Amino acid sequence: MKTRTVKPDIVIQGIEMIGQQSVGILLGTKSRSTVSEWLARAGLEGTSINNKKYYSIKSIQDYLRYGKIDTRQIVELIREVKILNYKKNKGD
Repeated sequence: MKTRTVKPDIVIQGIEMIGQQSVGILLGTKSRSTVSEWLARAGLEGTSINNKKYYSIKSIQDYLRYGKIDTRQIVELIREVKILNYKKNKGD
């Protein structure tokens, strides 16, 4: 499987973001409706700047990796609990 890297279209306060057209390129489609539908199903919210929607690259990666954003948050909580248990057992 060929992996694609993406350069951010814009960086806002350290958050790398890409436009809807770039999301379509990653998905392998030029259809705006297909991209809009995919983004809606993923539950990803965009930010409008100058009448153009931008989406966080990190959010898209998390959705593709974990399936849902809520799952990513659960994974992060489990990691925090493991770290706290480790510190507790170590005596810190």
